[in-house]
Amino acid sequence: MSEETIKIGQISYLNIWPIFYYLKRLPFKDKIRYISGHPAWLNQILQKKELDLSPSSSFEYLAYAEQYKLLPCLSISAQKKVQSVIFCSPVELEDLSAYLQKEKEIFLSEASATSVALLKVLWTFAWHLPQPEWRAIPPGKGMQTNKPFLEIGDKALEIYLNPPPGWVVIDLAQAWYEFTSLPFVFAVWIVNKDLSLAQKKTVHLLCAELAEIKQKIRSNLKHLASIYPKQSFTEEQVVNYWQLMDYDLDFKHMASLVLFGQYLTKLGLISGVPVLDWMD
Repeated sequence: MSEETIKIGQISYLNIWPIFYYLKRLPFKDKIRYISGHPAWLNQILQKKELDLSPSSSFEYLAYAEQYKLLPCLSISAQKKVQSVIFCSPVELEDLSAYLQKEKEIFLSEASATSVALLKVLWTFAWHLPQPEWRAIPPGKGMQTNKPFLEIGDKALEIYLNPPPGWVVIDLAQAWYEFTSLPFVFAVWIVNKDLSLAQKKTVHLLCAELAEIKQKIRSNLKHLASIYPKQSFTEEQVVNYWQLMDYDLDFKHMASLVLFGQYLTKLGLISGVPVLDWMD
């Protein structure tokens, strides 16, 4: 690898597929090496400095901000609905308190620290439910438990679009919006602080390209859906889903990040709300 090469974490989910489609066609693509994985695993290797940059969990930044910088104006967010971060329950939300008197376990996908934290925030502060026994499970295994569970990503979207009979499916971004009137920021573009000057130059090039890519995506949704390689969803479903995605990071998103951090602090999941520290 050259001195300018940067290692970027790549999430394989549908929500960010268009961004990586365009990234891999950049004129300086030889300066980028991609490492694929689910969000929680990318968090782990980002902490170990095995990645230079990643669209990673907002929870990761809020918990370990002293290690990182943020790329400005970029996120993976949802203004209201997201469809791919869901809580599934065999009973209605208003019946969960009674349900938990008999069945204590709630199962959480291991794939996303942010989504797990979001569910715990909503559970305590929006829904005022008694604390259950939280249990971690591999991604995509929630339905097999036959108990309430959190799922994210493409598997969650499949469940949302085709809800199993007898199950209640709650969109957690929509629940956050109903609670706060703010978009929810699932991921931010996190940069490790210990980059060389040559690597920083590549990151600056990348940041400028990402700003343009956001605009390209909005103008080319139908084309992108027509070339999306997986067959799990119809083109119409893919376009509708991408229309829910929000890749910006403006003052409402930042307010939401800070508010999320405040709730995480109250739950003891982070030590305090950090300053949002931008890449210079």
